Order: sequence, then structure tokens, then C-alpha cells
Amino acid sequence: MICEEVSYRVIVGYDGAGVISMKKKTGIKIDMKKREDMISSIKSYFLDEREEDLGDLASSLILDFIIDELAPEFYNQGVEDSYKYMNDKIEDLLGIKKYRK
Repeated sequence: MICEEVSYRVIVGYDGAGVISMKKKTGIKIDMKKREDMISSIKSYFLDEREEDLGDLASSLILDFIIDELAPEFYNQGVEDSYKYMNDKIEDLLGIKKYRK
């Protein structure tokens, strides 16, 4: 695994298979291509909306912030939504029980 320090708090490791592993608070893993696409999207957003030309490092740090600070909330909401959905389906399943007459 090749590792390089990206910022003072993030270590990125490339496993050779296109997946980067980040030692951060969330433990979220993003493959290299997806990360590059996300950084590109951040750069495009800032250029289009704010007329700011961000570099790769600044965009990468913004992405790291989003992953560390915001993504867990989205993840937890997805878990809650899935839990509610599955509970509703389990209740539906109990409605098809057969009883002897």
C-alpha cells in the first residue's frame, strides 16, 4: 500500500486496486475515481456559483470536511429510513399469517 499525507489529519492509502482508505473519524472508504469526480464537482461548483477557482488541495480539504462532519448525518438518516421501511414490511408480513379454523 502506498501512503501519502494529504493534510495534518488525513492519511490516504492507495491499495493498488483503485480504492483509497482514509484514516479519519468516519472510516468512509471512497475509491480513487469517485474521489477525483467529487473533487472535480466541488471545483466546478465553486467556479460556477462563486467564481472562485479552487485547486485540488482546497477541494480535497472541503471534501474531507464533508465526509467527516456532514456525511455521518446523511448516513444515519438512511439507516433510520431503512429501519422504518423494514419495520413496516415486517408488520405487513405478519398480516399474512394463516390460522386454523
